[in-house]
Amino acid sequence: MKTRVFLLPALLCGCFLLGGCNRGDFTVLTTKNIPLNNFTCDSGKSGLCTEGHDTNHIIIFFSTKPYLHFEESIDDALKNGNADILTNARLTQTAFYIPYIYGICDLKTTGTAVKF
Repeated sequence: MKTRVFLLPALLCGCFLLGGCNRGDFTVLTTKNIPLNNFTCDSGKSGLCTEGHDTNHIIIFFSTKPYLHFEESIDDALKNGNADILTNARLTQTAFYIPYIYGICDLKTTGTAVKF
């Protein structure tokens, strides 16, 4: 009986400490100002799948960044793929935190790089 008493709080703490969720799926995604008048998915040079991150570390309870934005992770993915647009893009957020010790929050953008 004592193991059941400790098992439920341990499972609940595990659910709260580890977390991740999908923020959205997009057909076309970019942060650059480019003309999309005659845009088709076949008009650019498709590259490989690329990803970008914007990460915040939490030490004790001090944050290493004042804010996180998906714009920075999208720009990082565009820079890593040497692209202007990401197609079939996915935005995800992952967080992990052990109270008063260490934590991390990561915004990740993945997609297929397209260069015009």
